[in-house]
Amino acid sequence: MMTTRTMATLAVAIATLVCGTAWAGETVTYTGSGTYVSSQLTMDLGNGGTVFGARNESVVTISTSPPTLLFGKCMGLGLITGDDYTADVYCTFRANEQDSFDVKAKTESKGGTAEIIGGSGKWAGATGTARMNRTSQTENGGTYTFELEITTP
Repeated sequence: MMTTRTMATLAVAIATLVCGTAWAGETVTYTGSGTYVSSQLTMDLGNGGTVFGARNESVVTISTSPPTLLFGKCMGLGLITGDDYTADVYCTFRANEQDSFDVKAKTESKGGTAEIIGGSGKWAGATGTARMNRTSQTENGGTYTFELEITTP
């Protein structure tokens, strides 16, 4: 459903950030793609809209050499009105036990934007932004592409 797309888009952006190999104080742009699986709960509203809560897990590849795999988890809350939706989503992406990156995203039917809100290990204190685009969607998952700019302290 639409909630899944939102979560997927966010996951892609986060994955890009986490895999970055920026030097301290440097801003690096990454691109990548991801695949996600989502589960969600919905509640119909009296005005015809639907509120949804969603959780997804994703696998993301980013543009490092060689490419890096990240594993992400996201949670979000959104509103579906007609064929459109908006959602606020939080994600964390892990490259390994020590290195992870966190994202706060705003997603819509076709894509979204995200803000990097920190992390751990080599991404501790990281900041940045991301843009995501959904490339396919099924009822419980989909794929996406992203571009991420991440700055390490």
